[in-house]
Amino acid sequence: MKSTLKAVEKLLVEIDQLRDELLNTKNLGDDYWKRCDTVEEQFWEYTKQLEPGLYPGKVVTWGQGDGHAIYVVKSIGKNLVTLLHVPLGDAWRSPVVQDGKAMRPAVEQALRFSDGMKEIFAKEREKQKQPATN
Repeated sequence: MKSTLKAVEKLLVEIDQLRDELLNTKNLGDDYWKRCDTVEEQFWEYTKQLEPGLYPGKVVTWGQGDGHAIYVVKSIGKNLVTLLHVPLGDAWRSPVVQDGKAMRPAVEQALRFSDGMKEIFAKEREKQKQPATN
């Protein structure tokens, strides 16, 4: 499935609302954390459906700190890609992204890495599914 930005916008709004609630509420109940888990699971399920390449709605990550800085491609220019920050986990931000923009070659390189790793692991899963032959 080649995604569009609209497919992920609802999740980004929910993530922002949860972040705001976290910052502005003193006593968060179990319901809050369940909602966080649900939205995060939906976001990662969304990423599993993405095809390789650079297009609006594609998720791009950079290793940062002890996790990842996560972004969604908003628009693509000749030299720059506009990205939306996804504040999941520790909400890391990448120094590659400045004012919501990153150099297109940096984004393309990050996507080649993540798309390549996704392909490698997909092949490994297929191998594991096949019955052993003696």
